[in-house]
Amino acid sequence: MKSPLDLFVSPRTIAIVGASRTPGRAGYVLVKNISQHYREGRVFPVNPAAQEILGLPCYAHLQNLPEPPDIVVISLPPRETPPVIEEAGKAGARGIIVVGSGYAEEGEEGRRLELEMVRQARLSGLRILGPNTTGLLNTEKDLLLTFLDFDEVRKGSVSFIVQSGTFGGGLLEQIRSSYFFGIAKSFGMGNKCDLADEDALDFLEEDGQTRVVAIHMEGTKNGRAFFEKARKVTPKKPVVLLKSGRTPLGARAMLSHTASLAGNDDLFTAACRQAGIMRVESIEEFFDALKIFATQPLLGGRRVAIVTFSGAAGVMGADVLYEEDLALASLTPETIHSVQEAGPAWHRIGNPVDIWPTEMEIGNERAYELATRAALKDPGVDALIIVHSAMGESKTPFKGFTLFPKFKDEFPSKPLLSVLHGNCQFMERARVFLESNGIPAYPSIDRAVRALSHLYRYTLHRETHERGKGS
Repeated sequence: MKSPLDLFVSPRTIAIVGASRTPGRAGYVLVKNISQHYREGRVFPVNPAAQEILGLPCYAHLQNLPEPPDIVVISLPPRETPPVIEEAGKAGARGIIVVGSGYAEEGEEGRRLELEMVRQARLSGLRILGPNTTGLLNTEKDLLLTFLDFDEVRKGSVSFIVQSGTFGGGLLEQIRSSYFFGIAKSFGMGNKCDLADEDALDFLEEDGQTRVVAIHMEGTKNGRAFFEKARKVTPKKPVVLLKSGRTPLGARAMLSHTASLAGNDDLFTAACRQAGIMRVESIEEFFDALKIFATQPLLGGRRVAIVTFSGAAGVMGADVLYEEDLALASLTPETIHSVQEAGPAWHRIGNPVDIWPTEMEIGNERAYELATRAALKDPGVDALIIVHSAMGESKTPFKGFTLFPKFKDEFPSKPLLSVLHGNCQFMERARVFLESNGIPAYPSIDRAVRALSHLYRYTLHRETHERGKGS
């Protein structure tokens, strides 16, 4: 095995200690998720008080299993966990997942229990994921090794390394229900008593399903190891990181949550920059960046065109482009002429491309098609942002929206982003349509430009790395 997590994402046998017959309990959902979805391994419920759970025979102890478990998932009170790890080692297990809380994040006794867990695991050569974790997902093999009750998870190209259990569960549910880039792998790291972020990065570096790595962390126990591994990963695939505990108040709250220790946040930001990590400051920015990395090509340059129904939106976009070190593209005379001749004689076309007067002449569908194609064909344009109006379209998106997936296929080397304004219900339907076709949609031009700036900075990082290899 190249990575200790290879075993965790492809186990042949999984034992659930603390398996439950009560629907909704963690031990019940774990058995249900694995038995109903995973086809490459067997699950053994372990509970001395039950004969069967969900039609599966239940075993009193790990030593009673018909074969050694690769992975033992422990869903028990903290005090009962260390003896089970000792038993798991004797039963031939190789990996442990400890769900549930009540460990180092709760104080000295919990910290003592974590140390005892690690001691027992090392005596038998076991590795531990957690505690205080929701588990893991491997959608490539339909492995939902988690107590989060998911009927299905959309397969995709973004893999997650998430520290907080229930927060991570909320993130995954939001992605599952609202976003179309889908999930490749997800590791709930929890308190990281043994396996840590750098171990997950090590696995994802070579994972063929993973195109983008998304990290939520409150702190890292071995910053040097984490950033050294990140420096190896980022030249191959983008790493987007959301770190909480940035302020003194947040750092204090963090100690009672996952027992993480906060360092100097300015130094952490500088280390992220040196490693090529795209650090974000909010949940919105996190998802905005993930959408663009998962669906768009790298930027060929910093020159951006904006096609918009609103001149004001174009001006706002120009301001944010300037702030993010991007530039308004200088359109060729041919591009300007092709759009201008379709509108009223008095209307002058520039960049941003204000097409409202042209819409009044030839209709919004033809106006958007004309301006979008002209901008994408322009050799001086590296990326395009389209600002749409949703006003008066309360039932179905105008047919022009169906043009944009075609443009994405026609110009695959140029990032194409959408900004939606207007009726909220219409905007949501339009967003679903666009993003299901690989075009990220944003509620404001500010957020679209900032997402594009992450793509631009990552492109520069890749180019710098390639130049370094060649020198």
